[in-house]
Amino acid sequence: MRIFTVLNPLYDNLTKQNILEYFKTTDFIRLCNNLKIEDVYSAAYNERDDRNDFSFLTFDGNWDNKFASFLNKLYDKNNKAFPSVIIDILTEYLTWTTKYISIEHILLDLRSLGVTANLETKLQDAWLLHDRNVLRTVEVVKNNLMGIATNGQSNGEEYIAARSSLLRKSSIKGDLPDFVKENRTLNDFWQYIKHKFPSYQERRNFINEGFKPVLGKLEERTPIVETTIRIDDLYIRDIWQKALVRMNEDPEAAITSARTLLETVCKHIVDKMNVEYDDTIDLPKLYKLTATNLNLSPDQHTEKIFKQILNGCQSIIEGLGSMRNKLSDAHGKSQKRAKPSPRHAALAVNLAGSMCQFLLQTYDTKMATVG
Repeated sequence: MRIFTVLNPLYDNLTKQNILEYFKTTDFIRLCNNLKIEDVYSAAYNERDDRNDFSFLTFDGNWDNKFASFLNKLYDKNNKAFPSVIIDILTEYLTWTTKYISIEHILLDLRSLGVTANLETKLQDAWLLHDRNVLRTVEVVKNNLMGIATNGQSNGEEYIAARSSLLRKSSIKGDLPDFVKENRTLNDFWQYIKHKFPSYQERRNFINEGFKPVLGKLEERTPIVETTIRIDDLYIRDIWQKALVRMNEDPEAAITSARTLLETVCKHIVDKMNVEYDDTIDLPKLYKLTATNLNLSPDQHTEKIFKQILNGCQSIIEGLGSMRNKLSDAHGKSQKRAKPSPRHAALAVNLAGSMCQFLLQTYDTKMATVG
C-alpha cells in the first residue's frame, strides 16, 4: 500500500513507535468509534489488495498496509482535522502501551501538516504524563538489556530514549545500575556483557541483580495521585492530565489546572442538567449551584453527619479558590508572594480530583435514578 507522500515521514515514525500493536486491537476500534471515524477504519481494514483478485476473501495479516490505508483515508476525508485526530489517537496510545514512546520526530511531522499550538501542547502534556511513569521506563530499559544479552527481542531506539529519560531524572539517576549509565546503546552493552559472562543464565542473573535496588525502591513508592477520574469528555480529561503532569515541574500551573478542572466539571454537570447560569460566575457560587441541583447542598439535609460532610465539601472548594488566587500563576506576581511547592500542588490536585470524582459519581447516580 502506497502512503501519500506528505504522510510518509509520519507513517515511518509512528510505526517505529510500535503503534501497529495498538492498531491491531479492539481498544483501537473502540477509540475509532468514540472519535466517529469507524468508517475510516472499516474501509481501510476491508480494502482490497489490487495485487490479489481474491484478497477480499481473506485477511493476509499485513497490518502495515492496513495502517497506511487508514492514514491515507483519514487524511483524504478531512486533512484540516487530520492532526487533531492523530493527536487524540496518540494520547490514548500513550496510556495504553507498555513501551517507552518518543514523540520528538512525530511532533515535527505534525508541524509540517499544520498542527496548532494548542494541539501540540495537548500531545506534549500527554507525553509528560507518560514519561513520569518511571517504573515502566526502568522495566523497558531492563527488558531491552535482557533481550540483547540473551538473543531475545530488543529495540535499540527505545532503549536510548528510555535510558535518556531516566538519566534526566535526578530522583532516580543515582539508583540506576552502573552498566546502564555506562552503556549508551544496546550494542555498547553487548560488547560489555558478551565477554563478562559466557552463559545466558549468568547474564540474566547479573541484570536482575543490578536492577533489584531501583525496582524495589520504585515498587515501594505510593503514587502521589490515587484518584481515577472517569470522564468521557476529552476536554475535561485533558485538564486532568495537565494537572497531574504539572505537579512537580510547575506547581503554580498545577494549582491553576486543579481549579480549572473543578470549574469545568461543575459546568459540565449543570450543562447536562440544562441549568442556566452566568458564564462569569465564580467557583464557590458555581459549586453551590451544582451541589443544589445534585441535592448536595448542606441546607437540603437534616442529618448532622451529612451536613458536616457537605459543609466540608463547600470549604474545600472555597479553599482551593483561595489557594489558586494566592499561590497559582493565575494573577500577577508580587516579589513577596509565597511560592507553592510540589506538595501544595499535590494537595490541590488531589482535593480537586476527589471532589470531581464525587460530583460525577453523584450525577451518574442521579441520572440513573431519574432514568
